Amino acid sequence: MHRGVKITLFILLASLLMNGCSQPGQAIDPAESDAAATPSAVVNVTPEANGTDSTISKRIEEPVPVTMDSKIYLFPVDDSHNQDLVHAAQTSQGIVWVTAPKMKNSELELDRVPLEPFVFYLHESTEKSVTIPNSKPLYKLPLQDDDGNWYFPSGLYGGIRNHVLIDTYRRKPGMAQPKFCELLDLDLSTGEAKPIITYHDTGGFMFDVAIDNQTGDVITVQGTPIEADVANEARVYHTATGKSEKIQKFSKGQGRIVYWIGNKSFAAPYADISR
Repeated sequence: MHRGVKITLFILLASLLMNGCSQPGQAIDPAESDAAATPSAVVNVTPEANGTDSTISKRIEEPVPVTMDSKIYLFPVDDSHNQDLVHAAQTSQGIVWVTAPKMKNSELELDRVPLEPFVFYLHESTEKSVTIPNSKPLYKLPLQDDDGNWYFPSGLYGGIRNHVLIDTYRRKPGMAQPKFCELLDLDLSTGEAKPIITYHDTGGFMFDVAIDNQTGDVITVQGTPIEADVANEARVYHTATGKSEKIQKFSKGQGRIVYWIGNKSFAAPYADISR
């Protein structure tokens, strides 16, 4: 075939191919294509230009189910590693609950650090799906104490009239055991939290709590190891007055603590405050 004819045919073929690729239709943006290929459970956030092409991935987690009064409520958490930091308690005014704030090192329990204080909310509606927008903030834990320990919630206990107990601990990253634990009394009518007791329950220490739902009294017994024995100190905190006093006479056993104030005896069943 003549060289000129070959060139002409080549040009015609190239033209047909180009026209075929430019037929009318919806153009696909490369970025949209990448987004469409990304599972909906993952949101990719690209950092500002910093000399790297790294991408940060943040997981959107399923809500945490909690059963109260035979009903299942769903509470938000943005990282499955922090599900143990979701706590809730039924109270006379609604559900008091807390979830993890922004955290770093969440995948390592001993190293995780809250970047914001933990906030406790009140959910007053009958909605089973509990969220921050359909709840109102009640109380905020401090972020750190004077020694640089971070605050974490470890449990909630409701059902004491218009009060809820908040169990907390404090520690620095990498610490195998909390440096301090503290039990707080949150008054739902004022949003004020008063300290009941600072205690230890690891390293040989023992700690028991009993609650008299009739009087609103919180009885605590701190056991401190002394040689081959344990020294127990008991106190009673009155939610009605916010005052605490030492108990001179008490006994533990049969699922309750019996204690005396003056010549009058009271019995309070043990309570699970870490839930």
